[in-house]
Amino acid sequence: MSRDIARTGATLVRSSRDPLADLVRAQGLAVAVGLDPDRPWKMTRSVVPA
Repeated sequence: MSRDIARTGATLVRSSRDPLADLVRAQGLAVAVGLDPDRPWKMTRSVVPA
């Protein structure tokens, strides 16, 4: 799977931390660089679990 990810130009980050903690870190980084984590750019549709 890592080769498939590399072919797309994305970066695979493996972490032993809790996935929710990593999500909080990613959202904090987005805010720090001036992005809105609730409205990702280039994303016109999303699935919201109920």
